[in-house]
Amino acid sequence: MGHFKKLYCALMLTLLVGCGGGSGGGSSSSANSEDTVTRYSSDYAASDLRVFFALSVTSPSEAEIEGYVQDSSFNYVAINGGDQLVAEVDSLNFSLAETSAEGGVYYYGGDVSASASEYIVKLLRGDVVQSSLAVNELPLPFTLTTSFAGEVIDVSWAPEADHTYSYLVETLTCKNSIETNIRTVSPDINAGEHLLNSGSYNKSLSEVFGQTQAQLTQGFDSCIFEMDIIASKDSLPSQTNGQLTFDVVQKRKLIIEL
Repeated sequence: MGHFKKLYCALMLTLLVGCGGGSGGGSSSSANSEDTVTRYSSDYAASDLRVFFALSVTSPSEAEIEGYVQDSSFNYVAINGGDQLVAEVDSLNFSLAETSAEGGVYYYGGDVSASASEYIVKLLRGDVVQSSLAVNELPLPFTLTTSFAGEVIDVSWAPEADHTYSYLVETLTCKNSIETNIRTVSPDINAGEHLLNSGSYNKSLSEVFGQTQAQLTQGFDSCIFEMDIIASKDSLPSQTNGQLTFDVVQKRKLIIEL
């Protein structure tokens, strides 16, 4: 279960929610949101920085690499000065740009090809590589078959051997001309609620959000349900060298308009 917790936290950075590991509803919030002190990478020795990367393949042609930085005390750190987070994809280098900053947590990312033969992530200081990790294998792709009838969300796919399937959060976003309301529910990974190894997900709206479709959509012009189904390969655990950690997954997004 330890690997799932690490993978959960690495991938939750893409959703800007914390790694609490419990279930519950409400609005998304960043981890460590009470810590608003900005810490900069240039204030640290490069060896004192810890970088967590996640490569998510989202289609046969598209993938994204995202990362965040912490110090040895698990405080979040902003990249500055001559420091860079870099992805090398088939010998082409991409500097990961800051994608968001919320509650003292800084996220960096970039879009890359899904068909590369090798992916390398690096921490650079003054154009000198301080640490790097490489992967040349990906989990197998999968295709979602979805339906929504009788207020039940039904999703299926063909599971592969030596793979684990899971999800991180269920999200309902409702909008009108005045407001946007976002509801999120996260599974309890300690209880294994995140696992979908049967190759299916089947839940009613009331089971997820505690209300019927009519109640959820009342007063709104549009409502969209979203969740990501994630596949990791059991024989391809997190790569780590003590300073960098690199997770690799296949990810498929489910979107249903209510």
